[in-house]
This record gives sequence, structure tokens and C-alpha cells, in this order.
Amino acid sequence: MIFTKPTWKRIFSVVVILIFSQTLFFKFTSSPETVHIFHTISEWMRGNFLSFQADFFDAYGAYVTGVAELITVLILLLALFFPSRFPWSQKVGSFFAFNLMAGAIFFHLVTPLGIIVLEDGGLLFGMSCISAIFSLLIFLL
Repeated sequence: MIFTKPTWKRIFSVVVILIFSQTLFFKFTSSPETVHIFHTISEWMRGNFLSFQADFFDAYGAYVTGVAELITVLILLLALFFPSRFPWSQKVGSFFAFNLMAGAIFFHLVTPLGIIVLEDGGLLFGMSCISAIFSLLIFLL
């Protein structure tokens, strides 16, 4: 049967890997979108109990997030190509992916960043939601 749990997990993994991979460029090149996102969130942080972290988040948040996403992609690739050698990798990778996207969704919903970022029509938020849902499904299946 083609639609078994392992097949769905692979499909979901590929989608999460593709979404994370295509955003890495933006995280490491100080793109205008990334600068806007992390600056908006750091300004929000300055106005609450997280003010002590705002400067670090503004300067390095994109790089820290990018490294975390890159590690997550590598772990999910291990699960995809070497499932028997790294049996833990699918659970760990999907756990990391879900937590990263839960953070992204939180910042979209709670901060002034909002769902629509720089007139993207909600695409970035939608990709965060898809990644969160798929990584949760990978973890649960």
C-alpha cells in the first residue's frame, strides 16, 4: 500500500525540509524581510519583560534561528536517507521543527509583526503553520 505511515512521514519531512531550506538564504544574508522581522520583534521585546534580550535578538536572532533551522534540516535529512542508521533522527528533527515553528507562530500572533509581513499576503505565516502541522504529524505518526 502506497499511503502507509512511513510514506506520509517522508512526504511531510520533504515539505518541512523544503520550507526550512528556502528560508535559510534570508536568515544569513540580512535580507530586508529578515531585518524587518527581527527588528520588529526586538522593538516589541524592548517594551516588556524581555528587554534585556532585545539587542541580542536584533543583532543575532536571524543567525541563531538560521543555525537552528539548518541543524533541523540536517537531522531530518538523516531521517530521510538513513532511517535505519539514525532511528532517533525523525523524532528529534520533527520535535525541533515543531518548536521552531511554534515560536514563529507565537511571534506572528503576539507581536506587532502580525500575520501579513511586508505585504506577503500571509505567506510566511502560512509556511510556519504548515511546517508546524507537518512536523507534529511526523512526530505523532
